[in-house]
Amino acid sequence: MQRSVRRMRERIEYPDFTTHVGRKTVTTILDMSGQTAREIADQLGHANRAMTQNAYMGRGVRNPAVASALHAAYKPKG
Repeated sequence: MQRSVRRMRERIEYPDFTTHVGRKTVTTILDMSGQTAREIADQLGHANRAMTQNAYMGRGVRNPAVASALHAAYKPKG
């Protein structure tokens, strides 16, 4: 496995690439594409979707729709 990862690092010219970085990248792509936590957990081989959410799915990702809703709710009238 380590040999495969080392070859990949060289091929993609990303010396800090690790399997964790790869799994996190896959998770981010699937999350942004609208996959559910359960679907992503299944892809990663996690029995518990909470494991996937806690370890791999990002917190603090900005959501423009939420910002717009809050702005509209608290916008001064008049």
